[in-house]
Amino acid sequence: MLARRAQGLSCERIAGELNALGFTARRGGAFSQKQVQRLLDRQASAALS
Repeated sequence: MLARRAQGLSCERIAGELNALGFTARRGGAFSQKQVQRLLDRQASAALS
């Protein structure tokens, strides 16, 4: 996900790609732009730790 964002893709586009590939969010539903943004924020925070 971080790599796709670094390539300039929007969170909405990344969510669309995840959904198209059949990935589901934690509760089994589709990914949204906000969920992708939160995941990216968490990954960035973890990388800084």
